[in-house]
Amino acid sequence: MRSEGYTSLASVRRYLPKVGQDVEIRFGSGVVDEGVSDMTIEYGASGHGTSDPDDPGTGLGYSWKGEETGPATPKLGRARVWYRTKVEWVGENSLWLLAPMEGVKIIRPTGGTPVEVRYCNRRGVFRFATKVLPALQGEGALVSIAMPERIEKLNSRRYCRVEASLPVKFWLLDGAPNAGGSGLPGFKGLTRDVGAGGACLETVVQLTEGTLLRLEIDFGERIGRLNVNGRVSWCRPMESDDREPKRKFLVAVAFVGIERPVEDAITGFVFRREAHLRKIGLI
Repeated sequence: MRSEGYTSLASVRRYLPKVGQDVEIRFGSGVVDEGVSDMTIEYGASGHGTSDPDDPGTGLGYSWKGEETGPATPKLGRARVWYRTKVEWVGENSLWLLAPMEGVKIIRPTGGTPVEVRYCNRRGVFRFATKVLPALQGEGALVSIAMPERIEKLNSRRYCRVEASLPVKFWLLDGAPNAGGSGLPGFKGLTRDVGAGGACLETVVQLTEGTLLRLEIDFGERIGRLNVNGRVSWCRPMESDDREPKRKFLVAVAFVGIERPVEDAITGFVFRREAHLRKIGLI
C-alpha cells in the first residue's frame, strides 16, 4: 500500500487525531487485561493468524489491505488485535485515549508497550506507531501514549467508517451450515458501523469465524439497498438485557471482492453521515 509520511513537529501535530475522534489501536507485547494473567497470543491453526503489520487481524471486521486475509483468533489479553476507542486529550508530548474494552473488561497496557494507531477523516486515512507511557496515579480508565515521531497518510479511502444503524439481511453462502441463496428468507440484523471495507452487525445469529455471507444493506432513499459479499472476522456475545427476548451477537464482517460502484456509494455515505454528525455535535 502506498503512503506518504510526515515527520516535522508541525506536520505531526497537524495530522494528529483530534479530541473526541474515534481511533483504532492495537498493542504489541505487554498487554494487561484485568482478570487475565496469561498474556499469550494464540493464533488459529488454520493459517489465519498473521504477524503482517499491515493486516488488522481481528479488528472491527476490516481487511487493511482490502484482501481476504483471515483474522487471528487469540483469547482475552491478546496483543495484535484492533480495539476501537476515542481520543480524550492531546498534550505537548502525549495523547490520552480511553482504555479499550474487551466485553466488560478494561484493557490496560503496561508502560513501554508498542502501540499502533489508525484513524481517518476528510484529509485521508492515517496511522502512526508509538509506545504506551507508564500509568500515573489516578489515571483511571485512560491510556497515555507518547507523541509519535512520524505519521503516515495512506492512499486509500476503504478503511473509513462511521457509526450507523442500518437494516441488513444476510445469507450464508454455499459451504456454510444452513447455506442458501438470496431467494430464501435470510437472517436480519442492524449495522453498528459501516465503511467500504466492512461492517459490524448486531444480530441474534451466532456465526462462525471465516463464514462467507451475502449481505443486503439498506442505506436509505438516497442510495437504496446495496449487495456485497463478506467474511466473518469474529463473533462475540453482547451483554444480556432482560428486556431482550433473544441473546444478541456482534459480528464483524470484512467485505470481499467489493465492486467499485458499491465502494463509491458506501464511501459517499460515510462522509455525508460524518458531516451530519459533526454538524449536530455528535462527533
